[in-house]
Amino acid sequence: MFKVSKTALSLVGALLLAGCGLGAERAINELKATPATGDTFNQTLAREYLALAEKEWRLVDYDSAEYFATKGVSAARGESPGLTPLAARTLRSDFVEDAASLHAQTADYINRMRGSDPVNAARAQALMDCVLEEYEEYWQVDFMPYWLASCRDPLVALLEEGMPATIVLSSDVLFDFDRSDIKPQFEGVLREVAELIRATGDPVQIEGHTDSIGPAEYNMRLGQRRADSVANFLAAQTVPRELMTTVSFGETRPVAPNTTPDGRDNPEGRALNRRVEIKR
Repeated sequence: MFKVSKTALSLVGALLLAGCGLGAERAINELKATPATGDTFNQTLAREYLALAEKEWRLVDYDSAEYFATKGVSAARGESPGLTPLAARTLRSDFVEDAASLHAQTADYINRMRGSDPVNAARAQALMDCVLEEYEEYWQVDFMPYWLASCRDPLVALLEEGMPATIVLSSDVLFDFDRSDIKPQFEGVLREVAELIRATGDPVQIEGHTDSIGPAEYNMRLGQRRADSVANFLAAQTVPRELMTTVSFGETRPVAPNTTPDGRDNPEGRALNRRVEIKR
């Protein structure tokens, strides 16, 4: 659906808001009310789609707002909605080649990075969906270049990056409970990380983090064992030891509350705190 200028909004806004956006409004409200229960990729995807839906709502593009909000609900439920297929959008012939190239690069990026950098993998998917939506609407040439660039430029920058500044790996994925041995089925994720470190040659710090269950001293040791385990695996993938340092912060640097405001246990928050971070 088309976007409208500020002048047009002042003339037709009242009529449009009278009922045309009810489906979009319902979808956005549903997304806001749906707890994000999936993994980090899906949780980030839900937030990214909400931002897109709210942007399109403000621009009175209710069809796009509803589309993005609906995908956000699916992500919040942990259903991993995929990239919008190229065939789902009607593109000008002079845009097809660029859109197809970006789409293929984005799909490859998501496949490579979802395990090692789920936040940026989710950002890439949402940005690519945004690019396709803007390309489809590019016939509105008076102001569409700005909206296309707002999606395309950060996507291209993301795809061209080497190793991200921080890679967050869930300890629940890498390790069994209270263990520091890497699960064999997730060694592939760390091989991808090793490839990135070797490619950039940048030194990295590997940090072990835990939740607040158990004695603080024990958690500090557990975080160190897990950081060391990741470093040892990367070294076995020919990452030079001199590029890696390890440190444990135990439970001292949570990224989410371990308890709710009323003092009850917060399992979702604790799960986010159990992690290994690899920082350039």
